[in-house]
Amino acid sequence: LTRLRLRLPGDAAGVVVLDVGEGVEGLRPGDLITAVNNSAVTSPSDVATQVKAASKAGRKNALVQVRRGETTAFLTIPVDVG
Repeated sequence: LTRLRLRLPGDAAGVVVLDVGEGVEGLRPGDLITAVNNSAVTSPSDVATQVKAASKAGRKNALVQVRRGETTAFLTIPVDVG
Protein backbone atom coordinates (compact mmCIF):
# COMPACT_ATOMS: atom_id res chain seq x y z
CA LEU A 1 0.00 0.00 0.00
CA THR A 2 1.28 3.44 -0.82
CA ARG A 3 1.18 6.63 1.23
CA LEU A 4 -0.89 8.26 -1.52
CA ARG A 5 -3.43 5.47 -1.54
CA LEU A 6 -3.69 5.63 2.25
CA ARG A 7 -3.77 9.44 2.15
CA LEU A 8 -0.80 9.71 4.50
CA PRO A 9 1.32 12.83 4.55
CA GLY A 10 4.98 12.37 3.64
CA ASP A 11 6.09 13.00 7.22
CA ALA A 12 3.76 10.40 8.78
CA ALA A 13 5.71 7.85 10.81
CA GLY A 14 4.42 4.58 12.16
CA VAL A 15 3.26 1.13 11.15
CA VAL A 16 0.47 0.62 8.61
CA VAL A 17 -2.12 -2.00 9.55
CA LEU A 18 -2.57 -4.44 6.66
CA ASP A 19 -4.75 -7.03 8.37
CA VAL A 20 -6.62 -7.18 11.68
CA GLY A 21 -6.57 -10.38 13.71
CA GLU A 22 -9.52 -11.96 15.41
CA GLY A 23 -10.30 -10.42 18.77
CA VAL A 24 -8.93 -6.99 17.87
CA GLU A 25 -11.67 -4.40 17.66
CA GLY A 26 -11.30 -0.85 16.45
CA LEU A 27 -8.25 -1.30 14.21
CA ARG A 28 -8.84 -1.23 10.48
CA PRO A 29 -6.63 -2.04 7.51
CA GLY A 30 -4.98 1.21 6.46
CA ASP A 31 -4.72 2.61 9.99
CA LEU A 32 -1.32 4.00 10.94
CA ILE A 33 -0.13 2.90 14.40
CA THR A 34 2.04 5.74 15.69
CA ALA A 35 2.57 4.62 19.30
CA VAL A 36 2.02 1.66 21.61
CA ASN A 37 1.96 2.17 25.38
CA ASN A 38 2.97 5.81 24.78
CA SER A 39 6.17 4.77 22.94
CA ALA A 40 6.59 5.79 19.30
CA VAL A 41 6.76 2.88 16.84
CA THR A 42 8.21 2.80 13.34
CA SER A 43 8.33 -0.92 12.57
CA PRO A 44 6.26 -4.04 13.19
CA SER A 45 8.96 -5.27 15.58
CA ASP A 46 8.53 -2.07 17.65
CA VAL A 47 4.82 -2.85 17.96
CA ALA A 48 5.54 -6.46 18.94
CA THR A 49 8.11 -5.36 21.54
CA GLN A 50 5.66 -2.97 23.19
CA VAL A 51 2.83 -5.53 23.18
CA LYS A 52 5.13 -8.13 24.76
CA ALA A 53 6.21 -5.58 27.38
CA ALA A 54 2.56 -4.99 28.30
CA SER A 55 2.02 -8.73 28.61
CA LYS A 56 5.12 -9.16 30.82
CA ALA A 57 3.86 -6.32 33.01
CA GLY A 58 0.66 -8.32 33.58
CA ARG A 59 -1.58 -6.11 31.47
CA LYS A 60 -4.44 -7.59 29.48
CA ASN A 61 -4.35 -4.81 26.86
CA ALA A 62 -1.90 -2.47 25.17
CA LEU A 63 -2.74 1.17 24.47
CA VAL A 64 -2.39 1.95 20.77
CA GLN A 65 -2.37 5.41 19.19
CA VAL A 66 -3.76 5.26 15.66
CA ARG A 67 -3.97 7.81 12.88
CA ARG A 68 -6.88 7.29 10.50
CA GLY A 69 -7.04 9.97 7.85
CA GLU A 70 -6.96 13.28 9.69
CA THR A 71 -8.10 11.73 12.97
CA THR A 72 -5.96 10.40 15.81
CA ALA A 73 -7.49 7.97 18.29
CA PHE A 74 -6.43 5.75 21.17
CA LEU A 75 -7.52 2.11 21.17
CA THR A 76 -6.75 -0.89 23.31
CA ILE A 77 -5.77 -4.23 21.87
CA PRO A 78 -5.51 -7.52 23.77
CA VAL A 79 -1.87 -8.43 24.38
CA ASP A 80 -2.43 -12.12 23.65
CA VAL A 81 -3.26 -11.20 20.03
CA GLY A 82 -0.16 -9.01 19.42
